Amino acid sequence: MRTGNRIHGRGNLLKKSERGDLGLALLSLVAIPGVPLTQEDIAAWTGWSRQNIYVIEILALRKVRNYLMFRNRPLWEELRTALFEQRSPARSTRLGYYESTRDPSLLS
Repeated sequence: MRTGNRIHGRGNLLKKSERGDLGLALLSLVAIPGVPLTQEDIAAWTGWSRQNIYVIEILALRKVRNYLMFRNRPLWEELRTALFEQRSPARSTRLGYYESTRDPSLLS
């Protein structure tokens, strides 16, 4: 039975957000450091949908990007250079960078 944000029945008196926090805490205990988790893995532990995990991830990345862009500009420039130097040919062509990086010896 659902009343507000609390779900009653079967001895469960935790709010949905509290269950998610508990799931994240448990996940942090069993996760192997350095091994990435999928959104599906996190959703399974928290009881949230994969879409909810996606939205939280996007908002968190936006916060980090904005912090770096406006408060730590040198680090932002360093990261941006490191990340975008490795362009795929398809992306480079679309952005107009492929012509300047093409090796003429490969054209023959």
